[in-house]
Amino acid sequence: MNFKAENWNVVVVGAWNRAILTPQWIAKNMFKVPEGTALPVEVPINVRAPMKISHDGCGVIVHSSQLEVLTENADFHSLEKAKQLSLEAVNELNRTPFLAAGFNIRFLSEGDIDPDFAELLSCKLDAKIASAGHQITKRNVTQTFPFRGGQVNLQISSSDDTATLDLNFHKTSTTAEEVTSWLQMPITEIESTTNSILENIGVTTTDL
Repeated sequence: MNFKAENWNVVVVGAWNRAILTPQWIAKNMFKVPEGTALPVEVPINVRAPMKISHDGCGVIVHSSQLEVLTENADFHSLEKAKQLSLEAVNELNRTPFLAAGFNIRFLSEGDIDPDFAELLSCKLDAKIASAGHQITKRNVTQTFPFRGGQVNLQISSSDDTATLDLNFHKTSTTAEEVTSWLQMPITEIESTTNSILENIGVTTTDL
């Protein structure tokens, strides 16, 4: 079954000080552009949400509880850029109270859901629900397994016509050292693990 990669990011959860993480600070300390360089800043209208500062295929959003670095292209080369930007922020503000860090890789199905793939999401509970006279219209399966001192969270959701597959490479930690170590993980390890999982559950992608 074919999926399309979309909406990848790196997230560092912590009590970030948005008074420090201004567009000027992000430009200087994360993107490392010369002072005075104009960068695109997207400001939400009619909704309370933080702005996004973009440069070189990545965007930075500072939430009250997390720093999010998004990739314009959903590929591992771009994820490497997002990783380095996140590391710059952690290194510059290493006294920030941290809680966790993670790499998020997401896929959306293309075309009709393959019966073999749909069978992966079925379980004995389906028959029980059907026996009670109900029809299941959405399914959600989550699996978690240890990985390099952290964990990988795999979530697959499906409805009648679409499916999503999310991989979250997650590390819970309150220390800058452990957060930094997790973010320094080679992207090749994330890539090989992702490809192995996709291959073994019968998922193909056109853009990786």
